Amino acid sequence: MNNQVFNSYKLLNHPDRLIEWIDTGSTYPFLVNINLTNVCNNRCPKCSSRKKDTTTMDTETAKRIILQAKQIGARSFGFGGGGDPSCHPELASILRYTKSLGLESSVSTNGYKLSDDVIEAIASSCTWARISLDAANPEMYSKIHGMPGSAFHFVIRNIQKIVSAKRENKSDIVFGITYLIDAHTIKGAYSAAKLVKEIGVDNIRFRPFFNWDSGSKNNSLYHDITRELKHCSELSDQEFLVSYPKDRIDSLGGAKERRFLECHTCHFATIVTPDCKVYPCCMLEDDEKYCYGDVSKISFKELWDSSRRKRVCKSIDLHDCPNPCMMEIHNELLAAIKSGELKNFSLKDIIKAMNAPIQHSNWI
Repeated sequence: MNNQVFNSYKLLNHPDRLIEWIDTGSTYPFLVNINLTNVCNNRCPKCSSRKKDTTTMDTETAKRIILQAKQIGARSFGFGGGGDPSCHPELASILRYTKSLGLESSVSTNGYKLSDDVIEAIASSCTWARISLDAANPEMYSKIHGMPGSAFHFVIRNIQKIVSAKRENKSDIVFGITYLIDAHTIKGAYSAAKLVKEIGVDNIRFRPFFNWDSGSKNNSLYHDITRELKHCSELSDQEFLVSYPKDRIDSLGGAKERRFLECHTCHFATIVTPDCKVYPCCMLEDDEKYCYGDVSKISFKELWDSSRRKRVCKSIDLHDCPNPCMMEIHNELLAAIKSGELKNFSLKDIIKAMNAPIQHSNWI
């Protein structure tokens, strides 16, 4: 297994888009995330994206958006939420359609209810997939996901099914587990990592809950988490990777000052919500001032070329974003390129220095 699957500089897998952005200040997105539905079958108390409505994108609309995005150069599609993509009745069909167009795709799901058809489609059509486990036992799962403890066993069973389907299909899918950490869940981190490693998944990704308060600091929690993650990392080997975003973990000990003044990654990736509205990212979705437009009314190309989208990109207030955000390191790199700090290096030099993987083009 390529241990650089979580390399921070996935953007460098797309030098053509990077060069176009350097030359023109904009480019077409290579990654489009699509929230197929706001419906979710879990009730996570800390969920930042729980919706009060059940808006669901119809299948033909989803396929039309995927095709239109491909026509302007999109290469990969992420299906998450919003709600949970597994709650869309035609998820399997959408995944297979995306694959039929020669595109990469990913699924992020709670894994609670996955039909055999969806499991097969994930294993045979996706580049990568993740199940959010966030617990090592039924009791903790119940607290984190707001579900009966028995749901934990359903999720574990579906994890096992995907691993089996991957092997049966001789699939190259990178299948992993997401585990959100806080003062409570960190206590089960090692046990969860050991459990899923024994099942046969490829990786476990530990991430802290997002924090918008850049002034927050908890040294005790920070030391507890870093100590436990170091312990978990001992489980890494050629077949299994323990990973976490170091910048976001470090922020628990006190947020650092940002080294960029504007968001640049909005030119390379975007998100479409179930009502067909398009936003820069999942952290700004549903905020109307950051809405690019509605792709049920105009084509994806018209929307992306519009003056409104360019105006929205310029208007992004970083105070509306978590610090650090998922794109923090990419934005730092892009800011350094834009400012001229890297003017003495060619793009080839930068790619070599960052050792960016070519495994797949989705951002993780």
